[in-house]
Amino acid sequence: MPDCSSAAKRRLRHILLTSVLISLFPVVMSARADGWTQPKGVGFYQVRLELLRTRSYFEPNGNRLTVPTIASYRTSFYGEYGVTNRVTAIAYLPFERLTLNRQVGRVSGVEIDGGDAVTGLADAVLGIRGLLYSAGRTVVSASLSAGVPLGEAEQSSGLYTGDGEFNQQLAVELGQGFSKAGYVVASLGYNNRTQGFSDELAYRLEVGSPLVGPVSGALRVGGVEPMRNGDAVLAGRGLRGNDQRMTRYGAELRLAISPVAGIALSAERATRVQNGLGGTVFGTALFVRM
Repeated sequence: MPDCSSAAKRRLRHILLTSVLISLFPVVMSARADGWTQPKGVGFYQVRLELLRTRSYFEPNGNRLTVPTIASYRTSFYGEYGVTNRVTAIAYLPFERLTLNRQVGRVSGVEIDGGDAVTGLADAVLGIRGLLYSAGRTVVSASLSAGVPLGEAEQSSGLYTGDGEFNQQLAVELGQGFSKAGYVVASLGYNNRTQGFSDELAYRLEVGSPLVGPVSGALRVGGVEPMRNGDAVLAGRGLRGNDQRMTRYGAELRLAISPVAGIALSAERATRVQNGLGGTVFGTALFVRM
């Protein structure tokens, strides 16, 4: 990397402060479940590992910049439990390690930035899903979830594992099953954010189907559109942009290893990114239903 002036280094810090948290949004959202509720006394539990490494940052106008390599290594637990046949409790708890590569000038060999790393809990999600309508293979549900700010929202290099705010999201979810276990799920939600963050409109569409034997697959697209009602500067937490926008798309393969358990492999990218990082999120998971 070429040598940088002090102004360029400050610009780089600003980019990291405004974008690290946003790049992890696809990781958090991939833990969301379908519109169906769990039967009373039955649970779905998943442990997931995810990796993101990228050098691409997209400015508020969508212009792409190259930045030092940022990596996220995330381990998460996701669970659903049927409180009744119509009401399901939901919990998501992630643990994360974030790293920023050390930078040295190509010509001078002088260290430009020493790099950094942080490890700890990230923001959790607690929620509830209620069945509103069911007829045949069609269901309509509503979910209410709350982001619990357990992660670190103050860090000198912008390696935040949390955003320091308590948000609430209300969503309507539609599920349609087909013969041979195929399905379509669509959801639309409004995320009410606090502490100066812009509210968001979140959407998701997923299509899944059996493939060969115990292998099934799913294609998904989803994203977030800002309401543009947040603050550009958040006091006490450094500079972090609001009004982040992106559309995510990806695929997942699942292998049933028993009647109640399976493993999954996934990959997901983001497009239409504003105020965030690009790159591919790779994931693997072990899940059980019992």
